[in-house]
Amino acid sequence: MEKKAPPVVTTETLGGPKLVIVIRIPFHPKAVKNLLSQPEFKDLQWTSLQPNFFTASYLASAVDWIKEYQKTGKQETLAMIPAADAAVAMIDPNNVGNIGAHLLAIEGPTPHIHAKYVLSGPEDITGEEIIELAEQYLSVKTKKQNSRLQAGSRTCSRRGCILKRYNHR
Repeated sequence: MEKKAPPVVTTETLGGPKLVIVIRIPFHPKAVKNLLSQPEFKDLQWTSLQPNFFTASYLASAVDWIKEYQKTGKQETLAMIPAADAAVAMIDPNNVGNIGAHLLAIEGPTPHIHAKYVLSGPEDITGEEIIELAEQYLSVKTKKQNSRLQAGSRTCSRRGCILKRYNHR
């Protein structure tokens, strides 16, 4: 017995949406841009939200290091992507969702159709400041040591990120 594909729900069957929110993934902007430039999307009313670095991914290594230190009392090596002096205003994913919900709820989305909004958080923070926060939280001083960039980090380094290793005593 041959399986049939499920029916496709299109904007025509739903009467058409007022606005479609597209959230661009930080490291895949060309994929979204290429998708939206296809003829099939010409008449689609969309708004692109382009978040900067997300808080969870930007702070993950520092948070994991703190948890490990609290659990074991040992200070292991912390690999950080943020450069010591590169400031980034990271954004919480919930804030991106709130902005999308606001755009979907407004009556006249016309000014936002085919608009692209770069979203960032309210305050810049550097890799050095992240380390200082971890030091303050744990009342521990750190010793920093650079390492060579690893293959997976080269793309990030072109974007201004630098992989550093932070050795802790």
